[in-house]
Amino acid sequence: MNLTTLEYFVQVATEGSLTKAADKLFISQPTLSRHMKNLEAELNTQLFVRQSHSLKLTENGITFLKATTKVIQDVDALKHFFDQHQTASNPTHYLNVGYLENFRLEKMYAVLDRISHENNIQFSLFPDTQLIYPKVYLLVNMT
Repeated sequence: MNLTTLEYFVQVATEGSLTKAADKLFISQPTLSRHMKNLEAELNTQLFVRQSHSLKLTENGITFLKATTKVIQDVDALKHFFDQHQTASNPTHYLNVGYLENFRLEKMYAVLDRISHENNIQFSLFPDTQLIYPKVYLLVNMT
């Protein structure tokens, strides 16, 4: 198991689709599919329920997504461990954001990117049906 595979897993879980995740990751869908199958084999558990045109996380997948997101956030914090702006008085804050299906993600990414840079916040995005309670809803004017 390596960090790249974990990042791939989070992207697939977030997108709910191998094709969409592969497009965002700039890799082929068969390569991404192979990574996910190898990860499931390595963990000896099923992470996704494969549906006709989408993927849904299993209970084990949801649990693994929470742990994987934390690992990725911790690694990202290590990447910035010695940054000048990263001090005890100005730490990075992490926020999980649930979104509804068919939401205009491109616009949301732009808004969250701006908020992230202005406030030292790192966002993790999850389809609303896969976000674990307690839920936090971020209401942003997207116009």
